[in-house]
Amino acid sequence: MRILHIVPELKFGCGVSASVFGSAEAMKNKGHNVFIVLSKIDKMYEFKLKSLGLPYFIVPVQKDKKNLLDFIKSVAMINTLIREEDIQLIHSHHRWNCLVGSLCANLNSIASITSDHNILYGRKSFSFWSDGVITDSHFNEEHLINYFKVPKDKIVVIPPLIEKERFSRLLEQKSENNTESNEFLKFKDKNSFLIGQISRLSEEKGHEFLIDAIYGILKKNKVVKVLIAGEGDLRKKLTDKLETYGLADNVLFLGEVTDIVNFLSVLDLFIISSSEEGFCLAATEAILYGLPVIATNVGGLPEQVINNETGFIVDYGDKISLEKHITYLLSNGEARKTMGRRGREHLLSMYSPDNISKKLEEAYEYFQKKCQK
Repeated sequence: MRILHIVPELKFGCGVSASVFGSAEAMKNKGHNVFIVLSKIDKMYEFKLKSLGLPYFIVPVQKDKKNLLDFIKSVAMINTLIREEDIQLIHSHHRWNCLVGSLCANLNSIASITSDHNILYGRKSFSFWSDGVITDSHFNEEHLINYFKVPKDKIVVIPPLIEKERFSRLLEQKSENNTESNEFLKFKDKNSFLIGQISRLSEEKGHEFLIDAIYGILKKNKVVKVLIAGEGDLRKKLTDKLETYGLADNVLFLGEVTDIVNFLSVLDLFIISSSEEGFCLAATEAILYGLPVIATNVGGLPEQVINNETGFIVDYGDKISLEKHITYLLSNGEARKTMGRRGREHLLSMYSPDNISKKLEEAYEYFQKKCQK
């Protein structure tokens, strides 16, 4: 099959970018021809695409949504690409690209699919522009059905794919064991308890909720440190709060982290404190590495973390519950190991890359055949 992805951009630290690349890599490895249209790409993804032999094309599809000339130019460029490369299916990511992708697909009588990566509201017609919708959790599926009134037979639930090399390193726990190769070992000593989080610094990721809980814990136990990987507009506000609480030495913002496996290797516990979430790629990676995870009861997180089995689920904003579960795992190393092991087993049984790539391939074939009828 000849598949065209339309995505706003591919950039380091973006979950959607990682998911798109994982899907493209998986289909390429299955023998399909995959092409990518986007407005921007960073040097890391440019290198990855070239190394894998995945052609990409810069089109101003997301550059300025209010610019009619950019819209017309994008449609014209994509239509030319469809004809020249004999594209059989378009897979669009995000709403604006869904509009462009669905229009181009209709003009060329080929199938179109939209990926729903987040909990969306407004513009209730958007999901009907394509032949099918791929979403990453059953929570999102119910939202699409109940809020957008998308027919159930148009929706397929497929978790995001992790790129092959990264998945192997996570599974084999291949981290660097010396301080020159693993910069995060400097945070680790025999008395420390390291909590980690990977997320952009924005309101919905719940960093203030996590900081409030850590403040309560540190009144009783001084060995806890929190390492937060990610960048965003909220950094100054969060830094000011840490100064006010006197936590500047205990909660550290590391910026963008390039080697996730090395980062996870020094942690004792992983926390997702979000107020909203789809299927969280960061939680998946932490679980695959063998870490216990505490996550909020939002979006697809309860599908990833089994409460009291592979970690704990807490209500967003319930500082007392979050403190309690962190304190329990802080003092119970055997529970951490058991939950980490169970989490890996659960995730591998439900979300192995082979199973996910097979489901994605089947979804492409299903919607392509449906479009041809």
